[in-house]
Amino acid sequence: MIIEQNYYKRRSKGTVSERVLGATVQEALRLVKENSPKKISQLVVLDVGCGSGEYSFVLERYVKEVVGIEPYLPVYEKAIKEKKKRKSSVIFVNKKIEDFSTRQKFDLVLSITTNCSK
Repeated sequence: MIIEQNYYKRRSKGTVSERVLGATVQEALRLVKENSPKKISQLVVLDVGCGSGEYSFVLERYVKEVVGIEPYLPVYEKAIKEKKKRKSSVIFVNKKIEDFSTRQKFDLVLSITTNCSK
């Protein structure tokens, strides 16, 4: 957890450019379009390890609903602040994925640039 905390302290705001975010999301959605009969605009997406919501906010432009799961409280709180600022509809949950439980079904589950440490 200390490695994770240090990562978020050092990371400057705007590290990931909007262009890279958009390209990554577009590629994920292209793969879904090629492999699923469901329309992109009707997808319900789970963003595992969503961090401060960077990808979740881009995804919500294209899909029906985005749920972001983030276990690290300070980063989750950043996502909530950004959500309010953007007037976003992304749903953020502060839990580890293994502790997350819902009856909701997801069409796409993503985990993009999740910081993994021992």
